[in-house]
Amino acid sequence: MTTIKDNTVVAVFIIVLRFTGLGYAIFISLIINGRFNAVYTWLYTVFYFW
Repeated sequence: MTTIKDNTVVAVFIIVLRFTGLGYAIFISLIINGRFNAVYTWLYTVFYFW
């Protein structure tokens, strides 16, 4: 169970990735590593496709 703080860190991390162009690679990596969940789905959708 992730905390609000953890989600904030992930959000900031993904925002950085969004602007460095590495978001897609991390997205694929998360799926491959089985760490892909609803939180990442939401963050990735909002920030990468914004």
